[in-house]
Amino acid sequence: MERKWVIMFLPEEGEAEERLLGRLLPLLRRHPLEIVRSAVQLERSLQRPLLASAVVLLLVPDQEALSNLLAASCLLQESTVILILPDLSPGTLAKAHAMGARFLSELDSDFSDVAAVLPRMLGTPEPMTSAY
Repeated sequence: MERKWVIMFLPEEGEAEERLLGRLLPLLRRHPLEIVRSAVQLERSLQRPLLASAVVLLLVPDQEALSNLLAASCLLQESTVILILPDLSPGTLAKAHAMGARFLSELDSDFSDVAAVLPRMLGTPEPMTSAY
């Protein structure tokens, strides 16, 4: 089975990043992972042929970052995009949908929703749970 790359755009270190990585890193042990801190790094990564069809998780801290990412969204066309948004207002959701995101979550969440969909996007089996 081919292991899909995961690119995480994490522009700011902080509590949300800690929660996200704590929730997702155990699911990514068998997948190559690249963490980028700037839009420029993200663009460079997405221009590499091997990473063009990666799962791209974008943690968006504010509206300015979302607008900057929207301007570069043409590079995300081949990727499976997960957007973690600063809010779920109509304007924010319109920008997110314009980017072609497959899954949306909110910055203030516990990211259990992202952890539930990520294995399917990567084509990996979901962890077994006890029936008891």
